[in-house]
Amino acid sequence: MADHLTFRDMPLDEIDRNDRTYAIRFPFLTEKSEKWHSLTSSIRQVGLLHPPLIQKKRNGLFRIIDGFCRLKSAQFLEFIDLPVAILPAEIDAWQCWKAVVHSRQFGQPMNDVEIGVLLRKIKSGFELTHKELCRQVTSRFGMEISPKFARELIALADLPNPCRELVTRESLPLKTARLFSLFETDDQVRLVRFFDIFRFGRNKIRELLIFIEEICRRDEILVPDLLDQIEKPATEETRSLPQLAESVRKKIHRMRFPILSRHRERFDGFHSSLKLPPWIRLAAAPHFENNYLETRFRFSSRKELEAILKKLEEIRRHPNLEMMLESI
Repeated sequence: MADHLTFRDMPLDEIDRNDRTYAIRFPFLTEKSEKWHSLTSSIRQVGLLHPPLIQKKRNGLFRIIDGFCRLKSAQFLEFIDLPVAILPAEIDAWQCWKAVVHSRQFGQPMNDVEIGVLLRKIKSGFELTHKELCRQVTSRFGMEISPKFARELIALADLPNPCRELVTRESLPLKTARLFSLFETDDQVRLVRFFDIFRFGRNKIRELLIFIEEICRRDEILVPDLLDQIEKPATEETRSLPQLAESVRKKIHRMRFPILSRHRERFDGFHSSLKLPPWIRLAAAPHFENNYLETRFRFSSRKELEAILKKLEEIRRHPNLEMMLESI
């Protein structure tokens, strides 16, 4: 393709900056980001060493194929003319997409959202089935993607921007990002705002998405109403953010498993009242699925054994023991 390129300086106003046919970058480069400042500073000092790739359209203006961020920086720096690489008009769309993919393969790798945007645009532009799409991108770009994986990536690309930003910022795996599709679009955005308030990480986000969806479905409560119930009291507390986040997570867990949570709280209170030494352990099954308590202990002398037996006798005589056993 390089043999067909024409290099020259071009007035900025001959380029259609609103045509984003081949734009796939996400998150978008904003004037507040470090990458923006780094790119703009570099162009200001040494100019555009890597000219944007463009192609003439039927209306006489030029469409950007690759180099959206470089062109945006040049516009910010008030360039009047800038160096460009021009593709002949007869180069077809497949070749243009190949240039986009090739550019990213030799630069910063595409994230899942960007791959999803790429697949969605190609599928729509060429009116392909998922199976045809995968066959084409494999043969043309060397991207081996199954139809199932393609569907998931395209669904990810269709999420609202706040969700996609969360996915890329936290490097959420697809199995977690896919859970957002359980909710309506407005609820997806509200959930992202909730996660951002308490700075939940990738593991907690997956758990909370599952629990919140199950609570709302079971209790027939709207997502915003549920989150308001949880969020407002928490934000009025004066604890540190990690403490608040853990408190909120536990509250959602209690709402999802009310009976289990009551058993756990009752057992924890009973356990605390015993004041057991560290060498004696009293435990219940993780989900109280067995109707017994289990005790473990260790000793290295007769005296320690006698102390343990004395403590076990205290447990036997504890006034709340029967109540505890009946509740599990």
